[in-house]
Amino acid sequence: MVGEAMSRRFAAQRLAGYGRAGWGRRFAPSEAVEQRCRTTRLATFDAARGPWEQHAAEQDNFFITYEFARAWWQVYGRGGELFLHQVFDERGQSIGILPLYVSTIRFGRFARFIGHGPADQLGPVCGAESRPAVAAALRDLIDGAGQPSTLLAERMRADEGWQEMLHGRHIRRESFSLIDLRELDWEGWLETKSANFRQQTRKAERRLARDHRLEYRLVTDEAEVLPALETLIRLHDARWRGASAAFDPKRRAFHERFAMAAARRGWLRVLLATIDGEPAAAWLGYRYGGAESSYLMGWAPEWAPHNVGSVLRMHAIREATGHVDEFRLLLGNEPHKQRLATADPGLDTFLVGDAMLPRVAHALIEQRHRTPAVMRRLVASRLGW
Repeated sequence: MVGEAMSRRFAAQRLAGYGRAGWGRRFAPSEAVEQRCRTTRLATFDAARGPWEQHAAEQDNFFITYEFARAWWQVYGRGGELFLHQVFDERGQSIGILPLYVSTIRFGRFARFIGHGPADQLGPVCGAESRPAVAAALRDLIDGAGQPSTLLAERMRADEGWQEMLHGRHIRRESFSLIDLRELDWEGWLETKSANFRQQTRKAERRLARDHRLEYRLVTDEAEVLPALETLIRLHDARWRGASAAFDPKRRAFHERFAMAAARRGWLRVLLATIDGEPAAAWLGYRYGGAESSYLMGWAPEWAPHNVGSVLRMHAIREATGHVDEFRLLLGNEPHKQRLATADPGLDTFLVGDAMLPRVAHALIEQRHRTPAVMRRLVASRLGW
């Protein structure tokens, strides 16, 4: 069913400290620019594809592409209700897609962005200049009668201001590391690092190449995707000794679907490092827009003393220089990311809505040291945290 909702909201301005001030306050006319927008519900992925691809191209985030969301829905969507909306401005021009679905739990119905779990960065699909209007439309959608009264907004770029624009209640912030490669070739980027870093980077690769037959192979072709992923999965499991859930049965099915779709679009990059003819390390990344994202890695434990994982990662950065503006290390603050990153804009997870669920959940989170563990676990399990 396709429905329409008119949205009239004071949008576009961030109100400092709003999330701490309370749930009921709204912008005053003097604090914001009035904008008018309309949202239309889309019944299927096919109906959303055209505008989705148009607006995804305005960002450098492969996690919000149509292909990523479609693959996720095919694997994880069972039991959810598709809640896709297209946003139009006052002139009737499309300005964004809200890639949402609705989940029902004992506490009530709440909306989430499609892609959570495998995705490191989520949010509306729109250009930077449209964010305030799209945020206003999203807030109106959650506030509307008969709609899910709560949005669990996960891993949204902190520097884009979504939490402030959506009046969200903060849950957590996570690291999102990236390397600025603008106007830099490989040697130029190395010159931005310390002399010790440059020496160790060159020495590790030279030593492997001197003592063994070190070779790199790039996989981008659809026909080679599944064998390359199989190698990556085997090396990833070996590196983590079975402790990682990155390739559990559902995740594996998702990765295979999306990798195939990305290969068809020219985004996929799988780098393999072989030593003496045998796979020693594998790296999975995606080049989309002006950014290349380092998504998953694995390596053979017997080659760990030779830093084969670091050698392959440096090779991936070398291959990206001159082709993209950013090399994204994505979620996490592991030591190697801290050494490499030039910026960390952060990712925010927060709750949006005036209903009881976000109030209760946020109160339990803020008072976690005083809240019984059983209650914290109950809320977390119901929200899928």
